[in-house]
Amino acid sequence: MTLEIRGLTKTYPNGVRALNGIDLSIGKGLFGLLGPNGAGKSSLMRTLATLQLPDSGSITVGDIDVPARADAFRSARARRAP
Repeated sequence: MTLEIRGLTKTYPNGVRALNGIDLSIGKGLFGLLGPNGAGKSSLMRTLATLQLPDSGSITVGDIDVPARADAFRSARARRAP
């Protein structure tokens, strides 16, 4: 199953743009997310975990549109947990 992120943006109410057009494709396996303070790592992870919505862009895992179907995404993850 592949995680696909296309054109993801997130700007907070104080005007800070944490994510600016992120494009990323991650296949099965292990990966790391590195960057300096303020690079948007936590904002990306909160968005992927459906704790916040992006302003624009898309996130899909397999055939699930993550922001639009957060409950289905969480349910699918729970069913696959060991």
